[in-house]
Amino acid sequence: GRPRVPVARPAPPSAHRDRHRSGPSRPQRGAALVVALVLLVATTVVAVSTLSGTRLSETMASNAQIKSIVFEAAESGIESAWAGREAVVAALAKGSGNAPGAQPLTGLGLAERYDQARATAGETAGFEIDLEIDLTVQYCGEVVSRTGSEMNADLADVAVPVSYVFDIVSAADSVVTEAGTQRADARARHVQRGAVGGPRTGRTGACAPP
Repeated sequence: GRPRVPVARPAPPSAHRDRHRSGPSRPQRGAALVVALVLLVATTVVAVSTLSGTRLSETMASNAQIKSIVFEAAESGIESAWAGREAVVAALAKGSGNAPGAQPLTGLGLAERYDQARATAGETAGFEIDLEIDLTVQYCGEVVSRTGSEMNADLADVAVPVSYVFDIVSAADSVVTEAGTQRADARARHVQRGAVGGPRTGRTGACAPP
């Protein structure tokens, strides 16, 4: 018969070479790790920034609320002084001398109206706002009442009707207690000028220009 010609067969690839070719290369695996770490750091930075912005917004809102409370408390002091006009007249009569000092108006219970307390979940010390309101009346001097004028009135005559000019000064201070820590937070000082009629006394008063 015909002679057989031997046929050369290629050697099968080794198992090590098959595994090496089927998976990603080592440089590719290292690059994927670096990308993953960069994404993790970027996500952490964004989360921390968002949390800081939220806390800052809460602090700003809390400060705005405290300032509003102090402002309203000072305005309430002015209104309470006008409502208790008899107390104002009595305070003006207490001053002695040509330029009497400021006289306090007390017993109105203003601070208690605006004091606030809010319990914090899971904490023994919550959030408290304590207000101190200093309400005074400062005598400013005398002016001829509108019923007369300096042209036709004898200013030396005690019978000439005059008006006692005065300043109502309402100063409100807040002391905030949060998580057991106290801080002086806001202050408001409101001044309103008024006048009441009465007999001439000759006192000049001592008030700052309005």
